[in-house]
Amino acid sequence: QNIPARGLFCREIFACQKHRNTLAGHAAGAKADGVTNVPRLRSHSLSPWPSVTIRPHEHSESGMPTHLIMCCHNGGAYVQTQLASILRQSEPIDHFHIFDFASTDDTVTRIAEAFRTLTPHQPYTLHRQPDAPGPALSFFHAFAQVQRQVKDDDCIFIADQDDVWLPGKVQAMCATFRREIARTPSGMLAVFHDVHIVDSSLKPLQTSFYTGNPYQVPRDLAADRLLLCNPVVGHTLAISGKLLRYVCQHATPRHYLMHDWAIVLWASRAGRIVWYGQSPLSLYRQHARNVLGAHRRRPLFERFRRTRRFALQVTQQALGFAKDLAHAPAISLNTTDRKWIRLANSGQLTWRARIFLAQLALHTGPTFKRKLLSAFLLFQPRHSQDRNSPQENPHPNPKTGDVLVHSRPPHP
Repeated sequence: QNIPARGLFCREIFACQKHRNTLAGHAAGAKADGVTNVPRLRSHSLSPWPSVTIRPHEHSESGMPTHLIMCCHNGGAYVQTQLASILRQSEPIDHFHIFDFASTDDTVTRIAEAFRTLTPHQPYTLHRQPDAPGPALSFFHAFAQVQRQVKDDDCIFIADQDDVWLPGKVQAMCATFRREIARTPSGMLAVFHDVHIVDSSLKPLQTSFYTGNPYQVPRDLAADRLLLCNPVVGHTLAISGKLLRYVCQHATPRHYLMHDWAIVLWASRAGRIVWYGQSPLSLYRQHARNVLGAHRRRPLFERFRRTRRFALQVTQQALGFAKDLAHAPAISLNTTDRKWIRLANSGQLTWRARIFLAQLALHTGPTFKRKLLSAFLLFQPRHSQDRNSPQENPHPNPKTGDVLVHSRPPHP
């Protein structure tokens, strides 16, 4: 479905402000009353949100069970706005799986308040973990928990704590997912969409993520390109339950730079990736605490340092993916994959492997900057290790986590 470009959240929550373009209208419509300057909590209460009629919890209109996985860590400043944008969708999410990783702010209180005031009859599960292993390992841990509760053709949305969903996103994505899953023999499907890039206060920065520099689809969805870059924004993904389980079974979490990149790599080999390209369906918030950002200007030395580190991480990820791929059930592999698997499983990172990745970057890089990555891939320290690589233990111990299950309250 074609979502109107001027979609705004309802007035009860979001105030419209005057901006110069349509994107600004989106940002104004998504700016919650009082959220950008919420006072610190002095007790376990929040200023009450304006009341609005929310229909009782029911299965999605498509008849297809839907799930949402959200991971949080010290996201109190943004998580309530994000949940409001999700809970006010025209088509409801059936099952909410929210994971908090050692937040020391009011994140948990704000999550509870959002559900209590907006959808008191909506069941959700809040898993509280005692440590924070970083975004990639946090989501892998969440995937491992949720994959036991989903069926093959369930639609699973991935959500970050700090972005905003535009009206109609769930309806549009479910319609696309329902249509495309019937065309996917393997049952392993990933659907994603474009975003508006905004700053921390939701003011517009960029109308689209796919401007061609650095990312463009479908160009960057080629299997060879995905070894070197990930054009998919994680919070835009909706994936099938079968793909989720497949990733959990065959991907070693510590091998991957980000969880969404792992999903995209496996979907490109074992299933399908579909782009909903009619219009952006969310606001991608950029702020100082982003692990990865889309709209930042950095000094030359900082860009050099980050590119050098990125080349090392991409190499380690490509090697790890090849090892995982070699042990996965028989799937259709292209020539590049088969050659890379042979190199990756031949021992240490050799000059042949470095040359292979460098040639791939030079051949597939769409811009000069992307082609320049080949030099960083080629001239890496021989036995360097990423000092910030994920720890060996891929998941927090689920037995030490406090799991709170919030069920639908009984009728009076």
